[in-house]
Amino acid sequence: VTALPPGFSLRAVRGQRAEPGGAPLDQLVYSDGVASVSVFIEAVVAAAEQGSEGPSHMGAANAYTTMINGHLVTAVGEVPVRTVEVIARSVQPAVRPEL
Repeated sequence: VTALPPGFSLRAVRGQRAEPGGAPLDQLVYSDGVASVSVFIEAVVAAAEQGSEGPSHMGAANAYTTMINGHLVTAVGEVPVRTVEVIARSVQPAVRPEL
């Protein structure tokens, strides 16, 4: 994530499978000590790519979903919708050093 609100930093990283045999699902948790935002990153198949982008909310939680480099990226948190949008859109692939 290249764009974080002031005071936010990476607090946790977790990898899992959304369902048995499914694509890997990575979760990154960012927090400023008061609010937190979870970022979920999942590789997608072509059929799932359509119609899944944009904002949503449930109660006080806002979410923003977008496609980046063949991955479905969703940021969720009890923060303004603009905050989750900026965070989700700023996800970039990690560069791993050559061995």
